[in-house]
Amino acid sequence: MFSNLQELGIGVIGFALIVGVGLIILVGMEGGIGNCPSVDGNTTSWNMTLGKCNFDNGNGSVLDAEGVGAVNLRAMQDELGSDGLAGWTPAVIALVVGLMFLGAFVFKGKRTI
Repeated sequence: MFSNLQELGIGVIGFALIVGVGLIILVGMEGGIGNCPSVDGNTTSWNMTLGKCNFDNGNGSVLDAEGVGAVNLRAMQDELGSDGLAGWTPAVIALVVGLMFLGAFVFKGKRTI
């Protein structure tokens, strides 16, 4: 059973890498296809670290990129990130581990743990 837990851990790490790399790619794509708006005649530029358009007005304000593509990519980030698929990860892990322990107790007489 503990070898199964190790395989589960490797699967969770792989899942986390896929989600993390996917989010990084989506943020980069948003900066590539989104239009940073101008504010009071001053242009803004894409900040990859923040994932937003920023402009220097003395207080470090940031804006979302404009355009249909940027809006759609932000929606995809929400569905992939903590509001979507990645948010269900702890519940799925708890369910799988619980079922593994229940299965070990049910089949205790038929095989060794």
